[in-house]
Amino acid sequence: MNLKLFSSKIDALLKNNAVLLAVVIVLTVLLAIFGWELAMAKRETILVPPELNKAVKIGYASADADYYKSWGLYVAELVGNLTPGNAPFVADNLGRLFDAASYQKVKQAVLSSAKEEAEEQANFVFDAQNVIWQPVNDTVFVQGLLYQINPEGQMVSKQKYTFQMSVHIQAGRPVLGGFEPYVGSPHTVAWNLKHLPKKESK
Repeated sequence: MNLKLFSSKIDALLKNNAVLLAVVIVLTVLLAIFGWELAMAKRETILVPPELNKAVKIGYASADADYYKSWGLYVAELVGNLTPGNAPFVADNLGRLFDAASYQKVKQAVLSSAKEEAEEQANFVFDAQNVIWQPVNDTVFVQGLLYQINPEGQMVSKQKYTFQMSVHIQAGRPVLGGFEPYVGSPHTVAWNLKHLPKKESK
């Protein structure tokens, strides 16, 4: 019996077994990590506004500027082009986007605007011309022209108008708040720095 040959084969077999054992351990660890990440993964429902016509990045707590701007434009178009007939529908749908603290104010603005239209027998038409995203305070400004049209289709009035609101991402979904519609230019940080000292000095 050749003991040297037998011993060398045993040594090679032991080395192969050690390598295979190391591979199995590594694969087991990787499988455990993958299984843990899969089990702990957060499920997300990504909402995309109709006005968005390009690819954007949307994360669990943040998104591209174009995503925020699109939601602002979507809300401004809804609220700015109300009719007395679609006001309840618009108010209900905005409730799914705005936080609880802001929704009542948005709903009141929508319903009062519809009431004003019914009383004056006129419709408001908003023509958006510019959308600004201000990341320093997560605010979107949609500026444009607000027209008042009578039943004959004639323009009664035209004025510069802005819809202002905050937008942030929470668990992959947009949450809007701080809704402010007003006549005039957007009240951005730059606008406030220019105009607030004048207000305080009066």
